Amino acid sequence: MSRELSLIAILRLKERFMNEQLIINLWDDQKTFYINYL
Repeated sequence: MSRELSLIAILRLKERFMNEQLIINLWDDQKTFYINYL
């Protein structure tokens, strides 16, 4: 039981981390876009 819960917790953390990475990548793309535009 606790092993399943920890597995779910790891999957959720991984999902959240991937979402944060996506946001960071989008922000970096916007930043470089603004730098190139200026």
